[in-house]
Amino acid sequence: MRAPGALEISRVKSALFVRIRSLGDTVLFTPAVTNFKRACPGCRLSVVVDEASASVLENNPDIDETIVSPTDNRPDHILKFLTKLLRSRFDLAIDFHCGPRGAIATFLSGARYRVGWEEGGHSFVYNIRVPRAREVLRTKSVIHTVAKNLAPLMMIGVPIVSTETRLFVGTEERRSLDAKLAAAGLDGTERILLVHVGATKGRKEYPAQRFGHVLSSYVSEGQMRPVALGSKNDLARWSLIRQQLSDEARGRVVSMVGEISIAEVKALCARAAVFVGPDSGLMHIADALGTSCVALFGKTELRLWHPWQSTHIVLRPCTEIRCAPSCPHRRTREGCLALISEDELVAAILELESLRA
Repeated sequence: MRAPGALEISRVKSALFVRIRSLGDTVLFTPAVTNFKRACPGCRLSVVVDEASASVLENNPDIDETIVSPTDNRPDHILKFLTKLLRSRFDLAIDFHCGPRGAIATFLSGARYRVGWEEGGHSFVYNIRVPRAREVLRTKSVIHTVAKNLAPLMMIGVPIVSTETRLFVGTEERRSLDAKLAAAGLDGTERILLVHVGATKGRKEYPAQRFGHVLSSYVSEGQMRPVALGSKNDLARWSLIRQQLSDEARGRVVSMVGEISIAEVKALCARAAVFVGPDSGLMHIADALGTSCVALFGKTELRLWHPWQSTHIVLRPCTEIRCAPSCPHRRTREGCLALISEDELVAAILELESLRA
């Protein structure tokens, strides 16, 4: 392993950051981009991400090139990706994920300095190996994913001057979103309550029937305009939620479920006053763009994934990290989020609304 600071950052002219996997991982990785470019402003920085996450990094002035890692196994897409890596001349490559695809991308980059985690089955790929982030940061406490992403930079001597997650919304996305909201009957003056109705895992979903009751109760008390958000995969769940809405709520709630792109989701988060939903990539996008968050957490390790920088309220009834037999959510069909009462959720939304008034 190379000693920290052995690499002369000022001499790096081209760097590759590998950050594949989820939307949330991509958002929480952005402070690493910021700090690296502050230390090496003349360096050309390329970032490898999955296609689903590429839009998250659009318009970031610190990123010179986004390279999409294919996940569809199409030979032409894989060949294009591999050719791009092999033809580029990188001085430095940092793998922030260190799974098989990340390790392969790092190796094929041909970079002289290849940085990755010491633990795991792919450490042989890296010639600068990073120990556990807690060792780098000299703490015994569990650290947030943002801090973990900064550990590889610290290993190579990059000063950490900012821990802010940063996302950027383009003019085209703002205009496109505004047109869709206007077509749905939402004018530009109304404050928005952004409601994420789905989740990638069923155990992260608040029960549909009760979510409908929450929105109905909120509409009778609150002033913000609820906008439902989710992917096309959430349409069936949204239909169940909508069936539970009161007549008043049906007239107030606007649905963008399955209607907008990730780039437009960023624009919507930037415009919203409050976000409510499960711990997810969309929660981290909202948090990065300054939206106050009511975050619903189940078994997920809160210390690793809590909203990083916005004003937020976390509702987490489950205190078990793993599904121990004593965990009360085992007695519910829907999972531990079902233990969050409707009144508790409405009260949290109203509290953040009052702070944003």
